[in-house]
Amino acid sequence: MRILFDIGHPAQVHFFKYAIKELKNNGHEVFITAKPKEMALELLEHSGLDYFVLTKKRSGLGKAREIMATLKALNKYSKKIEPDLLIGGSGNFYVAQVSKMLNKQSIVFEDGEDEPGIKLYSKFADVVCTPDTFTRGLKVKRWKKYKSYKELAYLHPNRFEPDDAVKNELGDNYAILRFVGWKAVHDIGQKGFQKGEIKKLIDRLSPHCKVYMSSEIDDPELSQYQFPLSPEKMHDALAYANLFVGDSQAMSMEAAVLGTPSVRYNTFDRRVGYCNHIEDHYGLLNSFSSPEKAIDKAIELIKNKNAQEHWNQLRNIMLNDRIDVTEFIVNTIEEILNESV
Repeated sequence: MRILFDIGHPAQVHFFKYAIKELKNNGHEVFITAKPKEMALELLEHSGLDYFVLTKKRSGLGKAREIMATLKALNKYSKKIEPDLLIGGSGNFYVAQVSKMLNKQSIVFEDGEDEPGIKLYSKFADVVCTPDTFTRGLKVKRWKKYKSYKELAYLHPNRFEPDDAVKNELGDNYAILRFVGWKAVHDIGQKGFQKGEIKKLIDRLSPHCKVYMSSEIDDPELSQYQFPLSPEKMHDALAYANLFVGDSQAMSMEAAVLGTPSVRYNTFDRRVGYCNHIEDHYGLLNSFSSPEKAIDKAIELIKNKNAQEHWNQLRNIMLNDRIDVTEFIVNTIEEILNESV
């Protein structure tokens, strides 16, 4: 069968890459479309996946014109390759709408309760898949839930083993910090660490460990702390870090499922179901609505020599309870394909 994956965000490369390879091994023809957004194309290339670029980088176009250009390009490419099934990640209404134009089926793998794209695909997507931690009600044709977190599609031990060579490059005692730019549609009205708070966090952490930072906030004063390795090594670095601190939901969760003590601050607070779940059920994440309290917790954890061992024990409990999401993705796709034969 012919399957089309549309990549709308770099994180979706990680989410789908192992499923794509497994589907190919199972004899399916797999096609990938993507936009040149952030590191998406670079991650596809690093993963050894061929892809078709739907649209070029554009400047000065309004959001509506960009949406129409992407829809048109995806529709044209889909007519050319004639997929049996179209797949998209969080908020991807393009695959849902194009599939209806072609009289084909679509699956959207959603994880964000505040994702505005849900309203645009809910009437069109044939199947919507979410973690069982999803707190928002959905009015969709078919809703499948999986007992896991999306990060376990690519960070489950079945799929990922960290490269300990990063310890030679980063050292044995370090913290990873991550700060986002808060420019996405679902980030409107929200905020995370501000520049002064970031500097305070680094000043307090530096006496206890090395500090490496990944940030969308431009501040030349903090450039000395920028993560020194290539982006594809970030998960290896997270796995061996003594601490993660940030305002990113995604990297907070990645650190947590890897068993790294993780502290998260942003004003989303208790509105993110999967963050709430991994914190409440397994204690693998510490979330705060106050930057000062988050910083205090970070210092407490980096000074605790037993924190890593404790987090590894909590991680083992979590892994025994949660599934390998790639296996769910593959099984769901093949189930839908078999139903359409």
